[in-house]
Amino acid sequence: MLMTSFLFALTGCGKMAVDGEVVDVTGAPIAGATVTLVGGQCQSVTDENGKFRVPCLPGKYMVHINADGFLEIKVEDFDGSERKSYDLGKQMMVTLPKQEGLLLLDEDHYKAMPKTLLERTKGGAGLEQWKHYCLPSDREVPAEQIVRLPAGNHAFFDNRTSGWRPWLLDEDGCAYKMAPKSKNAWEMTYGEKANFIKEQIEEGMSLVLMELPAGQYFVADWDGGFFTRGTIGEEKGFLGHYIVVE
Repeated sequence: MLMTSFLFALTGCGKMAVDGEVVDVTGAPIAGATVTLVGGQCQSVTDENGKFRVPCLPGKYMVHINADGFLEIKVEDFDGSERKSYDLGKQMMVTLPKQEGLLLLDEDHYKAMPKTLLERTKGGAGLEQWKHYCLPSDREVPAEQIVRLPAGNHAFFDNRTSGWRPWLLDEDGCAYKMAPKSKNAWEMTYGEKANFIKEQIEEGMSLVLMELPAGQYFVADWDGGFFTRGTIGEEKGFLGHYIVVE
């Protein structure tokens, strides 16, 4: 009886409670973050030390943690079925990126990736003409313009791009090839090889989890249905990110 009374006093009659702490990437506490047990209408706000306690009826929930200027944290399938206190531990929030583009998660923050250029070459005439969009064939891509990643899932942040697309480069280093299919139509040859999950954070901002098997990719901001023109130094071409997955 004493143990039961102590438990009810700890969590509230017939309830459980979720405890935890919210910090930034430096370990500093985040005050005023909202912690919600979705489906239970239970909510609390972190104190000046970043700590929180959310009493709620026993059940299974998704835990959402929100704070201005930070990416939302979601804890899936949290099981709080027993009438006791649960320790959610220390939850680290990542600052909402301000830089535009497709950004790569690097441990505890999103960073801009270096860019490189595709060149367009063309030749032929009439139904024999062709256009290819490829890495330069006469020289290597500078090492500082290459993003190297291990095969697997990688987290990106899409901040106000026109709509990026991942292209699997062929053996010629080409992302996109065009040739006339008829007098008034073109045939396109390309490889898009990436499974991804995209979740909108707010207008123009999305979290992207991309599965990249081994290979070479050109990830481009697809502006109005085509590659975006740009320059790097004195060179002109079509901008994107050259990713080598090993």
